[in-house]
Amino acid sequence: MTPFRVEDLTSVWIEGALHGSGALAPTSHVLDVRATAVGDRGGVNGDAFRLALAYEGVPGPTRLIAKFGTPGVRGVAVFQGWYEREVRFYQQFAPRTPLRTPRAHAVALGGPGECVLLLEDLAPFAQGDQELSCTPEQALATARALGEHHAAWWGSAEVEAAEWLPDTTVGLTRAARVAGAFARALETAGPLLTPRLRDVRGRLSEAYVPLLEAIAQPPRTLTHGDFRLDNLFFSAAAPVEVAAIDWQFACRTRGAYDLAYFLGLDLEPSVRAAVEGPCIEAYLEALTENGVTYERRQFERDYDISLLASLAVFTIGAGSPSPNPRMDRVHAQGIERLGAAIEARDALKALDRLG
Repeated sequence: MTPFRVEDLTSVWIEGALHGSGALAPTSHVLDVRATAVGDRGGVNGDAFRLALAYEGVPGPTRLIAKFGTPGVRGVAVFQGWYEREVRFYQQFAPRTPLRTPRAHAVALGGPGECVLLLEDLAPFAQGDQELSCTPEQALATARALGEHHAAWWGSAEVEAAEWLPDTTVGLTRAARVAGAFARALETAGPLLTPRLRDVRGRLSEAYVPLLEAIAQPPRTLTHGDFRLDNLFFSAAAPVEVAAIDWQFACRTRGAYDLAYFLGLDLEPSVRAAVEGPCIEAYLEALTENGVTYERRQFERDYDISLLASLAVFTIGAGSPSPNPRMDRVHAQGIERLGAAIEARDALKALDRLG
């Protein structure tokens, strides 16, 4: 029986999954499995566990990650399709994207709000930490890896045909209902906003749906949707390799969205001032090298719009029930960093260009 809670996870099921993925020899067996919660960086909308395994015969992977739906967020997870998106991503796109992702040994959907993913443990890659930011080398490697990933799915008929992928992270059909949450969250987030952003809160909330409509226009690509350091892993050796986890927010948007989200949220203003330009160039070069042309004027407009849309995401997050104290800090820090990025680029000018 497929387990949808860690309490139901068995060595028999794991053994079958590893045999099925080819990670365990047919004559080998899983003797024991021990699960330990990953902690507050294991994913906000899922319960993640690190599994330690013992074998009889030729051993398979000694550590794996098991991820399940979180009972406390199942209502919104079903509404937004988070679990279906992640499962479908690993089934359909992960094996073929150039951006490294954990190998999926088994993924499955159950009833409403139920899922299980049995994934590769990415160690010795080190997980990023949004609170601590990252090195310029890691930022540049991330921008390039993102460009290669986006290029692989740019204008893809397969991405457009995937009915489970929404247009933007919340989906345009749900955007009007989410706009009210953004307006309320802007009021409570006032102390975290720059004075200029506080003065235009009304314009920002009114522009929420048009902002999403703008970044959902073709040409689009397969975007991660929550492309920030907590969901990224890095190799220690140079050149830096990058891997991405937590694909619950996968969607279709303009490519600038993931890049603006990453650079705006994850870099302290002093670091961003030095590496934002080189990261943008690295991203665009990766697109060009893979046969994609992103007209520069359009990219700059999309990037500004994406910073504003990213601010909406984190403002709504800050105004929602928190899963743990760390996410309270991450949301507050993200709003402040995005505000600084918006001010530095004068990205509010994008509001005047919305059709």
